[in-house]
Formats: sequence, structure tokens, C-alpha cells
Amino acid sequence: MDNELVPNMNISANSTNPLKPNVLTEFIIYGVFLNIISILGIAGNGLGVLVLSRFTKSPFNLLLISLSLSDLGVCLFHSLFVGVPVFLSYLNISCSWDSENVWSGGIIAWLFNLAYFASIMFTLVISMERFLAVSWPFHAAQWFTMTTTKILICSVALFTVCVKLPMLVLYMATEENPALVTAVNILDVTFEFAIPLPLVVVVNCIVIYKIRRQANLGSSGSGERASKATKILLGIVSIYIPNIILGGLVFHFTLNYPELDNTPTSYSLLATFRLLLTINSASNFVIYCVFGRDFRQAVGNCCRKGNTGETTTTAAQSNPTKVASSQDGGV
Repeated sequence: MDNELVPNMNISANSTNPLKPNVLTEFIIYGVFLNIISILGIAGNGLGVLVLSRFTKSPFNLLLISLSLSDLGVCLFHSLFVGVPVFLSYLNISCSWDSENVWSGGIIAWLFNLAYFASIMFTLVISMERFLAVSWPFHAAQWFTMTTTKILICSVALFTVCVKLPMLVLYMATEENPALVTAVNILDVTFEFAIPLPLVVVVNCIVIYKIRRQANLGSSGSGERASKATKILLGIVSIYIPNIILGGLVFHFTLNYPELDNTPTSYSLLATFRLLLTINSASNFVIYCVFGRDFRQAVGNCCRKGNTGETTTTAAQSNPTKVASSQDGGV
């Protein structure tokens, strides 16, 4: 499957390509670093889902749970698709689901791409939700109810599966299909790079500007909460944007400069993209803990008691101002 998108490239430690990094280097990058980051990401996102599901019942937290589940899937399936096969190959242990296996390897690769695309979509949805919450707080509290948010999450999940179905067919194909490869590449470059990147950048810049402006005017809550929300936004977006830009560069070089394929440059770009992608999916939990005081306290309660008491969500749901305030401040 030589024409597939570079982020889905097969990784094999047994390759005899002389330009490929040696086995030890590949083992350190993918077998060690990527697996460690993935394990931390799985643990962090899993704990994040546990805390958020018991923390408060709000539309914003439902979106955060969806994003955390998507990032958990990215870490899990990225490790299974790349990290674990490289690690086992270095130890001369066969892997029944590696990228050479059309069925198991193809399905795992597709699940990884599905989770990655879902993470991008939920990042975009959360950015739009924050924009509405900051721009029209009272209307946003009415628009983003628990019911409408659940419908939105299901719609995003369905859209994600539909966009990625051609890729599943491509992975399962036993013969080359140039038309299908072209269709998959067009879908990927459109919905993973061309649309999300400018929208996320513009929307979050507007959100940060509005939060700073409201803080300077002394409206919509204290400056401390506005500062916290700004830092959370900057933390998430500052990791997300370089990741998606690098992914776009890898995609661009693969399609337009095939002579660079299987060169040290292409492997360096791909390795950096894979590590940054996994770090991106593993980092949100850390950002919430660093800048989210209530979230950090809930994590502490969860670790000490084994469970967390739910906060008083009835009052928050009955008070649109408080709901909008919660949406502005994040976790």
C-alpha cells in the first residue's frame, strides 16, 4: 500500500532499506518513547474520563469526555499499530497484528486513524463551543443543553466513521485501487488539515482575545478565571497546531516529492510527527490538572477516596449565568 497517507505508513524493524535508521534507533523512538508516552496518555485520559464523569454533569464536560476518549484511542491504537510491533520485533518476537497483516493490522491502523480524526473533530467542536460561550454566554447556555450536546456528540461520531470508511476499504483491499487512494487522500487533506487548522487557529485567537478583553473590562467573572481559561486554551492549542502542521507537511512531501520517500528526511519527519501526535493526545490531562483547580481537587479526591462526590449541578443547570461561567473557565 505504497500510496497511502504517510501518517499511516507501515513500520517494520526488519526493513533492509539502507537509508532507514538502524534497528536500535527505531526501537528507542517507537519501541520505547512512543510506548511510554502512549501508556501515560492511556492512564491520564482514562483517569480524566473517570473524574469528568463524576465531577459535574454539564455539556462542556461531556465534550471534554468525548475528547479524552478519542485521545485515549489515539494512544492505545497508535501503540498497538507502531510501538508494540517495533518493540516485539526488536526482541525477535512475532506480532500477529503488525502492519503486514492485512486484517488485524489494517483494522488497528483504521481504528487509530478513526480516533485521531475524532480527536481533531472534538477539538474543533470544543473550540466552537468556547467561542459561543464567550461571545453569547446566555444564548450558549440555552443552545448547549445536555440533550443537544449528546446529539452533537453522536453526530460527530457518525460523521467521523463515514469520512473514514473509504480508508477501511483501502486497508482491506488486496489490489491497488488508485481512485480509492485519491479519494482517501482528498478526504484526509480536507477534513484533517485544510478545514480544522484555520478554524481552530482563528476561533481560539478570538476566544483568547475576548477573554482578555472581558478581564480588562472586569466583566464575565474574575480576571483569575479568565486567565485560567486563557492558559488552558493556549496549552491545548499550542500542542495541537504544531502537530497538525507537521502532519500536513508530511502529507505534502509524500504526495508531491516521492523521491524523498524512504530517506532520512522523511523518516525524521514521520518520527517527529508520530511522537508529537501521541504527546498531543496525552497532554490534555496534564493541562487540566495544571490550570484547572476544581479538576485538580477532584483528581485528589478520586485518588484519596476512590471516588469523587458530584458537585451541585442542579443549581448550575438552573442558573444560566453559572453554566456560562463554567464554560468560560473550563475545568
